[in-house]
Amino acid sequence: MDNFRIYNQATAALLALEAAPLLLSPSMAAWMASSEPKTVSAFETLVARELGFALLLCSFLALLFSGELHRLWDDADNVPSASATAASPMYLTNSPLRHIPLSTLTPLLDSSATTIATLLYHLATGILMYISGTSAQLSGILIAGALAHMVLGGAGLLVLVFANDGKISKRTGADKRTSGFMFKNQAHVQKHS
Repeated sequence: MDNFRIYNQATAALLALEAAPLLLSPSMAAWMASSEPKTVSAFETLVARELGFALLLCSFLALLFSGELHRLWDDADNVPSASATAASPMYLTNSPLRHIPLSTLTPLLDSSATTIATLLYHLATGILMYISGTSAQLSGILIAGALAHMVLGGAGLLVLVFANDGKISKRTGADKRTSGFMFKNQAHVQKHS
């Protein structure tokens, strides 16, 4: 399993973990978020449930747009990724391309868009949780959540910088598509100067 798949699965798992208390006990989550003890209104419970569903939707979309759901479906059925069937939930039924399996279209989808979107989400949420955790009564939980989001944000940054297929030279073993960004090959520059 490559690091892009691990990153997307970790992002989806963290979002689902954050959605669980909002869906299972929304009144308790809303009560814990208030600064003073009071009765939780039906509206606050509704907002907590809706936020839980929004987090589950984001978790699903992170898996969907990265192509992870299609890979999991193919792995479960032992179907080669190049031959999706009409029984696959990811099969394009309403599209003019419905006779083309989605797995042949996934290389056309840029995985970096999913990574950039989730990276920005993790960094923004981590910063927000850290700032909120310094003055809140739930500071331990918020700091732990901020740490989890910052770790996933850092992992997303590493995936963006280092996770490309590249074209490896058979003769030298070097990646031919590197631009020298961040790490320059000084030996190559001196040799060909």
